[in-house]
This record gives sequence, structure tokens and C-alpha cells, in this order.
Amino acid sequence: MKRKLPPWLLEYFDEHYLRFVLEEIPPERTLKQVNFLLPFLPSPESGPILDIGCGIGRHSLLLAKMGYRVVGIDVIPAFIRRALEDAEKEGVSCEFKVQDMRALKEQEVYAAALFFWSSFGYFQDEENQQVLLGVREALKPGGFLFLDLENRDYILRHFQGETWKDKKTHFILERNRFDPTGDLLITKKIYLLPTGRREAERQLKLYPYTTVARFLQEREFLIDKIFGSWSGEPFTLESQRMLILAHKP
Repeated sequence: MKRKLPPWLLEYFDEHYLRFVLEEIPPERTLKQVNFLLPFLPSPESGPILDIGCGIGRHSLLLAKMGYRVVGIDVIPAFIRRALEDAEKEGVSCEFKVQDMRALKEQEVYAAALFFWSSFGYFQDEENQQVLLGVREALKPGGFLFLDLENRDYILRHFQGETWKDKKTHFILERNRFDPTGDLLITKKIYLLPTGRREAERQLKLYPYTTVARFLQEREFLIDKIFGSWSGEPFTLESQRMLILAHKP
């Protein structure tokens, strides 16, 4: 039976998010993130990589240019259309498809599975754990798992209820609140454009490291390393990111 998506998900990740967030990410940032990961990835000959919640395919396309076979999945059709357009425009061989990460059916196909930019944590605890189970079954023995998450401890220690971004032609206002009863970081993004105002809200499960580690352990993953930044700094309370490298035995 097809699972329903959280109502907020399609509303938040819309054409405004594509235009005013994803399209404005500098290529240098994507390159830095991929270069950070390269020393830990299996060789291209080991098998394909699964990019989960791939968005418009920033990381997938770059990895494909480096010789990897990559499959990017995302639940947002507009993002996948854009990824396919960019792949054709750039002459890159890369597979993209609309797919719910909770419905992975492949068995021992992939050499690696990647969650960039907090693409893990969109569902309730049971479903998030089910995502990890599906990933485990899709990975080959010895398969690599990467999780790029926000560091809950840093966010709560330096909580910002409101931030403004002046983009010259428009403004983006973010209003944040945290629900400790559900581990939920709720972000309302407000686009103030010459054409009008658009609001959308995201609900992200913000787990501490110990909870993520328990989820992985229960799904029989082994954690190899954890970093606090794309520069390879150690993970601490003051780390803004939580970069977890693990593998399936």
C-alpha cells in the first residue's frame, strides 16, 4: 500500500524552494562536500551509489562526472525533472527517479547510500527507522552509508527563533521553534517577493547523536567515523553538522 506523504512536504519543497534555495547554492559548496566524501567512498567499480533525497541532483551529477554510477531518488517531481534536464544538458549519465525513500525494494544492489543535507528525519520515528532498514537491504555486504545531519546540540545551544536573508531582489524570513516532546524542529520559511508573499513549513526530526547511533545499531549498521564539519573537524557540542560514516557488515 502506498504511504501518504506528510502534508507539509510537498508544500515546503516547491518551486520557490527550488528557485530561491537550491539554485542559489554555489557549486563550490557541492564540490567541497563531494571531495570530503571521496576518500571514504567505495571505488566506482564496487557498484552504484544511491543518493537519497537527491533534490536537483547536485551531488549525483558531480559523482557521475567522477566515474560513479549514481541513482538519485526524491519524492518531489519538479526536483527530479530539473535533475534530468541538467544531466542531459551536461551530457552526464545519471539515473533519476521519483521515489519515496520509505519504499526501497532493491536487494543488495548498491555499494553506497548517501543522505546529504538533512534528508533523513522527515517522518515519524518508526518510519525513519524503516528507511534505514530499506537502505540496509538495498546495500551490498560491506556497503557504505553516509548521513549528513544537523547537530541538535548546537542548534539548541544557539537557538535562533528568527533569521532574515536579504537577497537584494527579495527577502527570506525563517521562523523556528522546537518541540521537545516530538524532537521536531519546525521551520516556517516566508518568501517576500516583488510578486507577493509565500509561506511554507518544514517539520524535521532533530535527533541527538545517541538516538541516531541507536537507530543504526538496531538496523545492524556499524559506525566507522563521525565528523563535525566538511573540513573533517571532530564532532563536538559546537559542531554545526553531524557527518556519520557507517557500513553494513
